Amino acid sequence: MIFFQLFDMPWLSPIIALALTIGAFGAVTIWIAGPSTALVEVGRAGYLPPFFHPLNRHGAPHHIILAQGCVVTLLSTLFILLPSVEATFLILNQLCTILFLSMYMMMFAAGVRLRYSQPDVKRAYEAPGGLAGMWFFGGAGFAASFVAFLLSFMPPSQINIGSPTLYSSILIGCFMLAIATPLLIFALRKPDWRNAALTDFEPLSDKAPQ
Repeated sequence: MIFFQLFDMPWLSPIIALALTIGAFGAVTIWIAGPSTALVEVGRAGYLPPFFHPLNRHGAPHHIILAQGCVVTLLSTLFILLPSVEATFLILNQLCTILFLSMYMMMFAAGVRLRYSQPDVKRAYEAPGGLAGMWFFGGAGFAASFVAFLLSFMPPSQINIGSPTLYSSILIGCFMLAIATPLLIFALRKPDWRNAALTDFEPLSDKAPQ
């Protein structure tokens, strides 16, 4: 509002607010549908317990969506623990950031490793400079991601976050839980999960949802 008042256009503020609201609803839809769709494919491969396999008559993984709702509800308790909405939004945003950066670091490291473990595989794109170029680009990407990863745990001074120790502890705890959960499920996987997945998914994969 202040920005548009400087240009003598206060009438534009509600229009932009409406556009941002519509965009936020669209983003929420993507964030709900994207992970659940990906987890359906994980279930098809037999890496999820049978509880998460069923699809409803519309082809939606309702058990996975319910689990998503429980996780979001738990994360929403941060609005109670932290002193401001800004602090809660910041810590959730930082949690997404460090999870993304973790994946980027693994991708850069995997790129270098694959040059040694599978050197003869024909790839659509290769980093210029051969092996040295892969080390340079992969190393630079990994280093930049690692620095950003570490800085993401530092509480900002511009926002009232209450206790810096609580802020960092919540962020580290949520990050460790987000990393440990899939690793634990992967470690506990059983061969019959694959058979259960085929039984649960095949009826809806052969015909359109009703």
